[in-house]
Amino acid sequence: MSNLKLVSSFLKIRLHNIGSLLLKTAATYAVGCFAAIQLSSIVVANVSTEEVLGLTPESFMQLLFIAVLIGFPVVLISTFIYKRNSLNAPIEESYNELIKGISSQKPKIGIMPFENLNNDEVIWSSKYDKVKADIFDLQDEIVIKVITSVIGEIEITSLKRAHRKPTEDMTSYEYTLKGRALNQKFEKEANDEALIMLDAAIEADALNPLPHSWKACTLGQRMFMGWDDQGSDTMSTFLETLSKANELDDSNWNTNRILAEAHLTLNDFEKLKIYATKAYKANPSNPHVLSIYGDALLRNNEIESAIKIFEKMYELEPVVASDINSDRPLQSIFFAYYLNKDFDKCIEIFNEIEEFNIRTWISLLDIYKKTDRDHLSENWYELGMKKFRDINWKNEIKSFHLSNKEIKDNFKNIASSLA
Repeated sequence: MSNLKLVSSFLKIRLHNIGSLLLKTAATYAVGCFAAIQLSSIVVANVSTEEVLGLTPESFMQLLFIAVLIGFPVVLISTFIYKRNSLNAPIEESYNELIKGISSQKPKIGIMPFENLNNDEVIWSSKYDKVKADIFDLQDEIVIKVITSVIGEIEITSLKRAHRKPTEDMTSYEYTLKGRALNQKFEKEANDEALIMLDAAIEADALNPLPHSWKACTLGQRMFMGWDDQGSDTMSTFLETLSKANELDDSNWNTNRILAEAHLTLNDFEKLKIYATKAYKANPSNPHVLSIYGDALLRNNEIESAIKIFEKMYELEPVVASDINSDRPLQSIFFAYYLNKDFDKCIEIFNEIEEFNIRTWISLLDIYKKTDRDHLSENWYELGMKKFRDINWKNEIKSFHLSNKEIKDNFKNIASSLA
């Protein structure tokens, strides 16, 4: 409701109450005056006004009529002044009811789109239903989602243009885009071709930090996925490329993300947080950045902050990269809640996971033991015992990169009891 309507409604209430009071006063005054005139006419007929008042009957009646006319506005004003305080109570009550009715209505903002004269699909749209107190959080959320969508659309458009251009006419940036797209396929052949594209990008512009950082990322993917046949040479190239990327631009989000990943592997949790924080500040809406930043917070005992970051990652992109489900972000959230000892929440999240990993399985087993739940008859327990029967538990627990020795020893004890 607009301010004009609010003022109008308030004035209507006030005028209605004043008008009602004056109308009642005028009616009472008219009846009283009519009775007084009738009584005076009887008195004049039976009493000599000349002897008592020194006025002829006609003069007395004329003065009476004049007094009636003058007295009418005087009586109305006097009544209003006398009754003003008692008028305010019902007016304020009516006003408060009006305000209460207005405040109970949920304000809405409508944004009308421009007419689309092309045949393109909408880049981004969403519907929000939040309370007014969340307006700033909502603003941040919308900004992040719009930026993510628009930047993604720009890169897709640039990549399509890069594919249309002859290979020998491509720029360093376009080679980088193509290499990055191939990197995201998570396939060995695509990984091989990505390295070719990124080397071409470096050759086209050796001072461009982007192809260096994505080459390091592609080499890291190559080693992690087991596609590497060069051994120590690949690691040497990886470190050299990563160092060059950082030298050219130490604020590049992808370079800092990869450096953070490397220091997580080395269990250097202090530097892990330094590089992960740089990556997060540069690109706070990238799911891979959010993942390593959440890991950094977790290893530095900032568990509740890590939970928020992982949940933000899951909200922005539930299914990451080449994944076919949401297991990866869900298992990160699960482990953060496990470290926070919120076991009921862990079990709730576990029910959403389609295929659990070894860290999630042993954490859930520990939860069941600590809360005196029967795990032996559970389907997940039997599946895990078969799936991880021949696992080298020492190496696996080492790969969790835990900063808490007590939790690490606890996992080792559980693993030894399974042998």
